[in-house]
Amino acid sequence: MNMKYLPIAAAVILSACTAAAAGDNYSLTVNLPAKTNGQTAFLVNYDNGDKIDSVTVANGKAVFNGTLGKPMLARVVVDGNRFGNLILEKGTLTLTNGAVSGGAVNTSLENAMKGITDIQRRASQLPQDS
Repeated sequence: MNMKYLPIAAAVILSACTAAAAGDNYSLTVNLPAKTNGQTAFLVNYDNGDKIDSVTVANGKAVFNGTLGKPMLARVVVDGNRFGNLILEKGTLTLTNGAVSGGAVNTSLENAMKGITDIQRRASQLPQDS
């Protein structure tokens, strides 16, 4: 191989690796009360409590960005207080008052929960038997 093509080949390989990794990126914006400004928000693995990431809350928001191997249950904690649970997955996610928007898995879970809520509502309207 001619050595003058080595930098071009390296650039192509690096670009391919970067593009593949970009598919597993997430961005999570958490809307928080103004009183949390300046505090540290932690993104925590729900199962084992490991800290995934931390950011400083500014303008009532904590914005986490990163890469993950597979979706996982996570929670957001600020000053020992839990501000919601979510499925951390690739894509752009928003957590507001415990409700998650964005991401295919979170959307499927939200739709399933709406269906369960509808079934519960209908069941509560049925006549009560003794």
